[in-house]
Amino acid sequence: MRLPQKSASVSLRLSYGRYVARRLRRAKLSPEETEVRTLSDQLRAAEQAESALEEELSSLLADRDAADDDLDDITKRHRQAIEGRSTNANKEHPYTDIYPDGVAWYTASPLAEQASRYELLARRYGEFLPDGDPVRAEAGLITQGLAAWKDAAAAIDKAELDIAMARAKTRKAVDAWEEGLTRLYFRLGERFGKAQAERYFPKAARGRRAGEVDAPEPGEPVT
Repeated sequence: MRLPQKSASVSLRLSYGRYVARRLRRAKLSPEETEVRTLSDQLRAAEQAESALEEELSSLLADRDAADDDLDDITKRHRQAIEGRSTNANKEHPYTDIYPDGVAWYTASPLAEQASRYELLARRYGEFLPDGDPVRAEAGLITQGLAAWKDAAAAIDKAELDIAMARAKTRKAVDAWEEGLTRLYFRLGERFGKAQAERYFPKAARGRRAGEVDAPEPGEPVT
């Protein structure tokens, strides 16, 4: 008996398990069939939970990137408004006070510096634009957009931790599935002999593939 390769997908393992369970059913070995089905159900549940979290992460990434785009669009619109106030506005105050390193310093900021740079932008509006200035009046759009971005970024951080935990649970379920089927093979070999025990498991393809694992011979200790 050979188990699927270590790199095998969960779906392949479940297919393997269905074969074993069906052969055990035909042999009227109900307790053993139930054992295999339980191991496979636990593996399936772990893999589904991991997949659901990964799908949710995609949605959260979209939320964060959309919030980032909104911030960038507002910032670029404000820059254009300030720059359009005079022929040399981009070389004069308050433009040079607000964008001393250019607008891309905000819009292309690294993730780790996104919050601090946009917070600084909002503060510069208040410092260098007079009361009643239309751009200063929209400083709240920057702070609101940044709050949305922070919420999305925090949700991503949590989701990534949840996924890491889910992957560990899936790996544990895979290990339990492999150990359970190996022990079952061992017991069937002790009960019926090696040749009969082999019949309950899918036949191995010719030649050993990288990562395939042989079950111990009946009578050998199982760790």
